[in-house]
Amino acid sequence: MVIPAYNEERGITAGVHAVQQALAGWEHEVIVVDDGSTDATARLAEESGAQVLRLETNRGYGAALKAGIARAKHEWVAIIDADGTYPASELPRMFEHLPANDMVVGARTGSEVHDPLVRRPAKWVLRKLASKLAGSEIPDLNSGLRVIRKSRVDEFAELLPSGFSFTTTITLAMISRGYPVLYLPINYAKRVGESKIRPSHAFRFAVLIVKTTRRLRRMKK
Repeated sequence: MVIPAYNEERGITAGVHAVQQALAGWEHEVIVVDDGSTDATARLAEESGAQVLRLETNRGYGAALKAGIARAKHEWVAIIDADGTYPASELPRMFEHLPANDMVVGARTGSEVHDPLVRRPAKWVLRKLASKLAGSEIPDLNSGLRVIRKSRVDEFAELLPSGFSFTTTITLAMISRGYPVLYLPINYAKRVGESKIRPSHAFRFAVLIVKTTRRLRRMKK
């Protein structure tokens, strides 16, 4: 279990405990990647019983995920955000669909989804753009709750960015290669603390989607 965290002292303790509770009875490890936090995130994560991998400077969401996944010792790796938005309790249900699928994604399409209204139009456009270019319907393009084979992440290492677009890129890469991907509806709670995503990021995500799909098509030839 890899949890990227940057200045998440308000939610990291509850987040780690929720994961530990969900994974009780499973052989597992919980790795919190402290992405150059300036608050008590690392200390609180350690006190909660997680392994803590410290990055000296803030390198980005994707960089934190890549560092944590590289440290993981198991073939199946789950990721979850540290802000309390994703339900760790869904992890056992996601595990039920392994190993038939190489990636299982918690799609934020449940009955209770607390997504800021200001983001919804841009997210809808980006999801439709990605689905059209990928040739497959994508219910949730960049969900931060998913389980994936570590070997698939290694396979696409050169493509995976250090920023927030890590999840978008791995989604497009998996679909492009025809690897089995399953989406399961989940609820999505109001975040603890301040979001790092800004509306201005939408244009960069759109450019990334187009560039990534083009590059993946070239790699298939």
